[in-house]
Amino acid sequence: MIPTESITMAIYLLCGLTLAGLGILLTGFYYFGELPMPNVFAWVAPLMIPLGVVTIIVGEREAR
Repeated sequence: MIPTESITMAIYLLCGLTLAGLGILLTGFYYFGELPMPNVFAWVAPLMIPLGVVTIIVGEREAR
């Protein structure tokens, strides 16, 4: 049987990587001019990157 700590860590890792990846993707598209975005997304997209990293760190601590 799979321990619940592994499942918890996998969920947090997936969520964190998704947030960070989307943040990098949206920020790159915005700064290279490929994707016109409203002004609110222009400053929210870079904030998704550290939020994803923090989610991974919290998940690792929760899994202990």
